[in-house]
Amino acid sequence: MSGRWRLERSVNPSVVECCLIYSFFHFEQFRVTAAFVFRSMYFGFGRSANVFFALETMVLAPFFDKAPSLLQKPDGSVLFECMCNANPEPSVKWFFKDKELNDDRHVTKVKKMVGKYTCCMIMKNPTLADQGIYKVVATNSHGNHSVEQGYVHTCTSNEIFKTQ
Repeated sequence: MSGRWRLERSVNPSVVECCLIYSFFHFEQFRVTAAFVFRSMYFGFGRSANVFFALETMVLAPFFDKAPSLLQKPDGSVLFECMCNANPEPSVKWFFKDKELNDDRHVTKVKKMVGKYTCCMIMKNPTLADQGIYKVVATNSHGNHSVEQGYVHTCTSNEIFKTQ
């Protein structure tokens, strides 16, 4: 956890107020601020010290930690999965040969986790024509980011033919 201290002073001339603020970050999405406020009034004998904590939501342009991982599922489908950091929630689109994948064979999902999003795409019944580079793009109001992953279809057989 890292942070910084800063000193703020009141603009009201009748009150001397110093605020020592320490901000630190947690979960890459929220900022927690600890503030110690010391007040002394010129026209009174009141002195006070307040301590408070505030939780502020940070905005974050989307970014992927790494390229999607690939998993061949037992039913023959292929799962592409990656993690996206963003705030607010990004819209996620998957592309193959610069064409958006939104047909019945390509099912996309975004699952929200703590400060992150799991972006999945399931390709049903893959063929040799599905080989190539797949791209995932995340976009929110603060920016966008994309990563790519190559896919090579592997053919396996359930039977062995003997020739002689």
